[in-house]
Amino acid sequence: MKTVKNYFTSIFLLFFVYHTMVAQLPSAKESIDKIEAYYKTVNPLNLELTYTMYKGVTGNQITESYKGSIYKNKTISSMKVLGSEVLQFSEVQLLIDNEQKTVIYKKNEHHFLEKSPLDMSSFLAYYKEASAVIKEHHLVYEMILKNISIPVPYNRIVLYINMDTYAIEKQELYLSNKVPFFDKEGKQTDDIGRMEITFQSSSNPIKDAPKLQDYVLLKPELQLVQRYANYTIIDQTNL
Repeated sequence: MKTVKNYFTSIFLLFFVYHTMVAQLPSAKESIDKIEAYYKTVNPLNLELTYTMYKGVTGNQITESYKGSIYKNKTISSMKVLGSEVLQFSEVQLLIDNEQKTVIYKKNEHHFLEKSPLDMSSFLAYYKEASAVIKEHHLVYEMILKNISIPVPYNRIVLYINMDTYAIEKQELYLSNKVPFFDKEGKQTDDIGRMEITFQSSSNPIKDAPKLQDYVLLKPELQLVQRYANYTIIDQTNL
């Protein structure tokens, strides 16, 4: 009888500890605010990103993978992914498409982080917190779409946040609709795609921050430097 009593006492304590931990977890919004505060203090910021697409909600079959990077030093920032680069300076922004060989020159209207995977605040406009758990020293938030009729690519997002620093370490983005996947024989299968983005400090330090004059010359007229002589510059500063 004593053994049964001890068993139920142990179960009760386990449930109490679990619910106490859950109750103490910060909301997704609170953690996202801390993420943004953390990245404002890191200077310079030099991250390597890995984008990996998986077939299926829980599948391990990788269908594509590529690298990207984010760099920030005070008012200068850059983001590179898939042959494209966004450079942010104090007053202007450059969008470089290395495949189309174009450079868009425009006014700096938005802060760089608002256009990068580090921008968590934009999630709150479209997604709501569905669950929050602790996994291997990470705060893990599942965010689901508030309105399924909104035409956005992903209907569910999972954020993995370092509990000590509040750095974002991984995002899982689940496509809203099934997409075609092809095997080695070319056979098509429609399934949900899952994009994982991992973030880690780059092992390749940047010695010199990008400079605007490394890309364009402003006098006697706006033009590209010799390195981009075969690119077309598109001036959007008057739009």
